[in-house]
Amino acid sequence: MCGRRRCRIEASIRGRIAIGFLVTLLATWLAWPGGGAAADAVVTGVWLTQDDQAQVRISDCGDKLCGTIVALRDPLAPDGQPKTDTRNRDASLHSRPIVGLQILRDFIRLDGKRWGDGTIYNPEDGDTYRCTITLDNPVTLIVRGYVGIPLFGKTQIWHRVTE
Repeated sequence: MCGRRRCRIEASIRGRIAIGFLVTLLATWLAWPGGGAAADAVVTGVWLTQDDQAQVRISDCGDKLCGTIVALRDPLAPDGQPKTDTRNRDASLHSRPIVGLQILRDFIRLDGKRWGDGTIYNPEDGDTYRCTITLDNPVTLIVRGYVGIPLFGKTQIWHRVTE
């Protein structure tokens, strides 16, 4: 048994030790690679698609992320005119240029390195897919387009373009 005063002192010391432990734990987590640093992951910028056919600028669109095609390896159609969205299911959109086309929409941050709840439009087949993007490292982006659940999809690796 301890006296009232001694018990209060011991409780106070235990509380200070617990707070010190939590502060140390938090500081360690923030300093650990992939811990607090992940919260600062920067996905905005220009990315080269896996097939090296297009460059996509990912930027903030309000409180979400979006991505727009800013360059194509081959920007002209066989007739010498800029390529257009001819494979879109909506025929009224066939004349819109591919360069300047927003293909990533409505992404929200899921955690420090992942964004989801967005869509990706594929001008090669005219379809829109659900999508997640993950910053693997500062220069590598994993883009997963899918139908229904991520299990039924395709993954591409995009690389950051140094401007």
